[in-house]
Amino acid sequence: MSTRVNTPTTQFFKTLAKFATENASTSKELKAKKAAKEKRTKEYAKEYAKKQATEQKEIAKLAKIAEKEKIKTDKLAAKQAKKAEKEAAKQAKKAEKEAEKQAKKAEKEAEKQAKKAEKEAANEEKKDDKEAEKQAKKAEKEAEKQAKKAEKDAEKQAKKAEKDAEKEAAKQAKKAEKAEKKAANKQCNTTSREDREDLVRTICEQLGSSNTHTIEV
Repeated sequence: MSTRVNTPTTQFFKTLAKFATENASTSKELKAKKAAKEKRTKEYAKEYAKKQATEQKEIAKLAKIAEKEKIKTDKLAAKQAKKAEKEAAKQAKKAEKEAEKQAKKAEKEAEKQAKKAEKEAANEEKKDDKEAEKQAKKAEKEAEKQAKKAEKDAEKQAKKAEKDAEKEAAKQAKKAEKAEKKAANKQCNTTSREDREDLVRTICEQLGSSNTHTIEV
């Protein structure tokens, strides 16, 4: 019976064989993993490409829908713009007619107010004329009153002057009479009766018929 002895070399080869076996197993697993990874990568790329194609088709489809919607929206917008333009023109005409109506109304009101003001002015003028006429009549009456008063005052003054003149004439007549008497008395001794009568007659004629006085000799 032989006996196996484990020498260091033998132990080394055993370890090396074991490592080789383990390494071979690990390489197979790595290759399998790599193959599986490559397969997954290809499948992912294929799936991604398919997904991208689907997305591109969907995008293209959505783009066509969007384009149709845009055309539809543009047509609707153009239609709405034309409608709005027609409505604006309609409103503008309506506003223009209303403005003309209001202008005519304002013009009529202005004419009405002008006629009213003219009538009021005419009434005021008539009123002023009546007042002026009234004042003229009042002034005329006052002038007549003053004239009558002045006339009365003048008559009064004339009567007073006449009375004063009569008084003065009477006074002068008395003075003359006294002078005549005095003169007559002086002449009594030197002249005859006829001469005295002639002298008295002459004096009386000089004094006037209204102031003739009979002097006894």
